[in-house]
Amino acid sequence: MSSIVAWCLLVFGYLLKRYPYDGLYGQDSYAYYYQARALLDEFTGKPPQAWALFSTDQLYHWPIGYHIHLILGQIITGGVDGGRAITIITAVGAAVVLYLLVGELFHTASRFVRVLAGLVAGMALPLVATFTRMGLSVMADVPALFWGLLAIFLCLRSWSQSVPGESDGGGAQTTGKRRVASALIGGLALGIAVLIRYASAFFIIPVVIYLAFRFFGSRSAMPAKTRLYVRLRYPVLFVSGFALGILPQILYLITHTHLLSNGELPAAYGDWINGWSPANLFASTVTNSDGTATFPQPMIAFYLLQPLYDSDQGFLSGYYIPALLSGIASTVQRRLWPVLATLVAWWLVPALFYSGTTYQAHRFALTYLPVLLIFTGIGAATVVEHCMQALRRISERSTALRLPIRPIISVFASAIVLLGLAAGVYKAQGSVRGWMQIHESFKVDEQLVLALTRQAAGAYPPDSPPKLVAFGMTEALFHYTQWPTIELFNSDDAVLSSFLRAPGAHILVLPVDAISAQWAGTPLAGRWSWLQQTYNLVPEGSAATYTVFKIEPKP
Repeated sequence: MSSIVAWCLLVFGYLLKRYPYDGLYGQDSYAYYYQARALLDEFTGKPPQAWALFSTDQLYHWPIGYHIHLILGQIITGGVDGGRAITIITAVGAAVVLYLLVGELFHTASRFVRVLAGLVAGMALPLVATFTRMGLSVMADVPALFWGLLAIFLCLRSWSQSVPGESDGGGAQTTGKRRVASALIGGLALGIAVLIRYASAFFIIPVVIYLAFRFFGSRSAMPAKTRLYVRLRYPVLFVSGFALGILPQILYLITHTHLLSNGELPAAYGDWINGWSPANLFASTVTNSDGTATFPQPMIAFYLLQPLYDSDQGFLSGYYIPALLSGIASTVQRRLWPVLATLVAWWLVPALFYSGTTYQAHRFALTYLPVLLIFTGIGAATVVEHCMQALRRISERSTALRLPIRPIISVFASAIVLLGLAAGVYKAQGSVRGWMQIHESFKVDEQLVLALTRQAAGAYPPDSPPKLVAFGMTEALFHYTQWPTIELFNSDDAVLSSFLRAPGAHILVLPVDAISAQWAGTPLAGRWSWLQQTYNLVPEGSAATYTVFKIEPKP
């Protein structure tokens, strides 16, 4: 386990040193951080700023679990660094728990194989670019993955020895207490995972399937009623822990009941759910509230197949496939049907569900990418074991005149699998570095747009900062300027009119070409047209894909 920690710290440390990046990018990371600040201000009684871009009412989009992580980080450091550090810690923790989970699932193998399989899976995780770039960012995906993996591991651990006489060899009292703690903490971990990302509910799938196999497949000499009580005790504890984990979300909704009464909460969830359709599985062009997007491949190909081979897109390397297939074959050969059913369902159900959405988000695949690494680790370790056995047979049976053919073939096949694994590691690390370069370029673009925006604003008195209307880079500009800012996507004509009547300079920043293409025919395009008709928009220049305008009243 210490080797996993050391490896993660080495990889993360190198990347952070080589590619300076503050963990904030796009829109969501800024939103998470400033919504957490708004929550903390609300808790401490601090009044909101005028024209605040973020408020606690906006949390109907996401559950508040990651915000709690960021609040803790803000209390520790006073800024974003504390929350980012907690996120990085969960990234290391996810690799460690994956290592432990492999050993729990592959329990019939020798200790050497279990340890080696866990090391391969755990050490390969930081080389998955999507995982690492999310783990080094102020984003909720990796913390949710950590808590979800921990929930699965603890649940499996508590159930594997849940019935005395089945597998615990007598069950000492201390071991029983540990199983009780594992079930309760496992449920709590799953509750926290869902509290961070609602999609973490998919982690209940491997738990339910594995427990169903254990419940109906195990035998015991205990009386039926006693056996039922013992078997149900741990799932009940798990559910109790889960209820405790999601309690903060219930408290949030209780204290913000206006979101329910005015329909904001149902509308926010309904918009996302209503976009789901089986027709999207084989579609490559989809339309949602963000406009119309055309992808290179259908949704099902992106979520179900691409994670298997496309490291350039931040997934696993195709060179891992021989090891992955070997892992599946080894699971079948050992007749680990509960393990096989658990892992396959864990992979297929969320992949198929996401294929029905209208978004191709690489980070969504983190829900089931660990399955592919588990199979890869099991396959690599099994191949090493077979290779060692074959070499021993060759050494024992070989003569000057005749060599055993089957062991030689086994060694040759093992070499192909292991060479593929090595080639995949090389390919994957290049992908990680490439994606970190992309994040670094994002920050360069942000600074170019920021400099042009400041230039357009000119000098201004401290009590009358410029007023900023933006789209696409709104959150980043607010972060670096702290000017009164509104998001064009969320503001109607009345809000815009009121905002632009305030004294001081008024600046507009938006990607004009994208609005004319992707967003054509949407309310956003209508607001852009309204601004052009109602005000004089004086272009100050362009940077990256954005154009900066001064907004002036028409004569």
